[in-house]
Parts: sequence; structure tokens; C-alpha cells
Amino acid sequence: MAFPNEETQFKDGQSGNPKGRPKGARSMTTILREMLETEIETDVDGEKVKMQFQDAIIRKLLQKASKGEIKAITEIFDRIEGKAKQELTMNVEQTKKEINQLFPPVNEEGNQS
Repeated sequence: MAFPNEETQFKDGQSGNPKGRPKGARSMTTILREMLETEIETDVDGEKVKMQFQDAIIRKLLQKASKGEIKAITEIFDRIEGKAKQELTMNVEQTKKEINQLFPPVNEEGNQS
């Protein structure tokens, strides 16, 4: 990996973006939230209906879940209940033994002890 030229590196205390974000600039999150709140016309049971874009997305997700699509079902439960926690148990002494078997300790002379 090549290191940048020291002459062109930022000096300590110097920002790479001294002026910061321009005033009035909107974040991607803000833009997305605004778009999700826009009203669209969509087909519901053969009828054209006006609703917010986010509502249309939720309807589609629920339709897929009702047809048994596991990804849609998982997404719904993850949003409602939170993702399931994965428990990790570890036996520290056993792990130390395994590490020492893979990487035997070395003494000051550089020999394995």
C-alpha cells in the first residue's frame, strides 16, 4: 500500500473539508424520508388508490409475507420485534489452550517453551 506524499498530507489540526457541508444541503436520509412521504397512485384490488409511497411499500411487503415469502416475513418480525439476538458462549480456558497449541509461546531466546 502506497503512503501519500507527506507534502500533500493534511497537517495536524487541518481539516480535509474546512468549509464543511454547504448550507441548505440535504442528507440522503432527509431526501429518502421526503420521498417516502410523497403521495402516489397505485392499484389496490383493481382500483386506483392514492396513498403515501411508504404505505405502498408496506402493503407490498405484507402481500409477499402472506404468500409465504420468508424474507418478507423475517423483515416484518425484525421490524416489529427487533432482530433475534445471537448468543455467544466461550470457554476462556479452553480457548487459551487452543491458541497455545496453534501458536506455542516463545521464550526470550526465541525458542518455543
